[in-house]
Amino acid sequence: MTDSITILTVTAISIGFLHTILGPDHYLPFIVLSQAKRWTLKKTMSITFFCGLGHVLSSVILGLVGVAVGISLKKLVAVESFRGNIAAWLFIAFGLVYMVISIRNLIKGRKHNHSHFHIGGESHSHEHEHHKEHTHIHENDIVRTTPWILFLIFVFGPC
Repeated sequence: MTDSITILTVTAISIGFLHTILGPDHYLPFIVLSQAKRWTLKKTMSITFFCGLGHVLSSVILGLVGVAVGISLKKLVAVESFRGNIAAWLFIAFGLVYMVISIRNLIKGRKHNHSHFHIGGESHSHEHEHHKEHTHIHENDIVRTTPWILFLIFVFGPC
């Protein structure tokens, strides 16, 4: 029994590793967003871990439900395929929304204010445009929910 569990574990880890390495959609979103949002390595790894955990556990739960309810394999494949379609459309929608917001802000030449607070209580504000002056990340930006969007996409993505 122990040999069987060892073989099953090594096989599962190997397949999971190959599944990730051969699917750039499993790591590129994290690399790109980490760079764009200037996430720390710790934050990037945490978000990647939880998205991966949700990705795997959603399929495990679906499989357990399928076995418990006695759904045929054909019906389970259809459900997995549907989940894959949802994930694909979520990726496309996420990219399009991100693109539209960026283009709109660029065309409008959107200026905005920043307040900076310094040690000792001193503060100041200034107005600027990103594409003309300097680039930095905003904590109150709409894309602040990016980790949750990524999590949902990976939970709905089939394994």
